[in-house]
Amino acid sequence: MPKWILYVHPYSISSYHVVDHLLNKGLLNKLTIIPLTSNNIVSIEKVIPGIPALEVNGKIVAIDPLEPQFVEGVIRGLDISDYIPESDEKIIKRFVDSVRASSYVSIKIYFGGLMIEHLINSSFTEYALRTYYSKKDIVYIRKLLMENIESIKELIDKTIPKIVAINYLRDLVVSRSGKIDKGEALDLGKLMLWSIAKNSMGRAFIPLYEYISGIRDRYYVILDILKEKFNEYYTRIINEYSRIRSNEEVYKILTRGTILST
Repeated sequence: MPKWILYVHPYSISSYHVVDHLLNKGLLNKLTIIPLTSNNIVSIEKVIPGIPALEVNGKIVAIDPLEPQFVEGVIRGLDISDYIPESDEKIIKRFVDSVRASSYVSIKIYFGGLMIEHLINSSFTEYALRTYYSKKDIVYIRKLLMENIESIKELIDKTIPKIVAINYLRDLVVSRSGKIDKGEALDLGKLMLWSIAKNSMGRAFIPLYEYISGIRDRYYVILDILKEKFNEYYTRIINEYSRIRSNEEVYKILTRGTILST
C-alpha cells in the first residue's frame, strides 16, 4: 500500500482546504499529516518549496496549488488525469502558478536573486508539474519552459511584488494574533529584517547593509503596494485567519498533524 504524507502549514488557507476536504471525506486515516511548523525531523531533512505538498512513497509528487479533489483521487485510486498538466499551455500555466503559490520561492526570486532558469532545472519543476503521474518527460517539460522563459518571467515579474507584500503582511498578522495597524506594516526596518529571515530560513547571518545592497528599491515597491492595498489585503488575511482558527478540528490537525499507525 502506498505511503502518503501531506505537508501543511497552520496558516495556509490552501492547507486548510485540503485537510478540511479530507476530513469531510473520511480519508484522514489514510495518510500522515506533518505541519512544517512542528518539531518533526522532516523540517531539517527536506526543503519543501510549496505548501501544501503531497508525498507518495518518499517522493514529493505535487505542491501548491494543491486541489483537495486531486489528493482525494490519489488516495482513492481514482482518475486524476484532469489534474495533470499535459498540454504545453497547461504546463506553462502550472509552473507559473506554483511559483506564485510558493512564498518561499517568490521571496527567493524577489529578494534573493533566484533565477527562473535555475528553478526550472531544479526538482521544483518535477513537483510543480506532477511528473510522477505525467506522460510528459521531464526533459521535454524543461525544454518547453526554457523556450518560453521570457514570457514566463514577464508573468512572474508582474505579480511577485504583490505576492511578497501579502505574505509579509500575513506573517505580521499571524505573529500579532491579528492585531496590527497600517503604520506597523509600513515599517521599512521590519520589512528588511523579515526579508532576511525568510530568504535565509535561519541558516545564515547576513549583515543588513550587505543584503540590501542593490535591492533597496524593491522594499519601497512593497511598501507602496501596502500603502494602497493595506485594507484590502488585511481584510482578506483576517478572514482567512478567522476561518482557520474557528474550525477547531481542522486547526488542531494543521498545528499538531497526524501520524498514520502501521
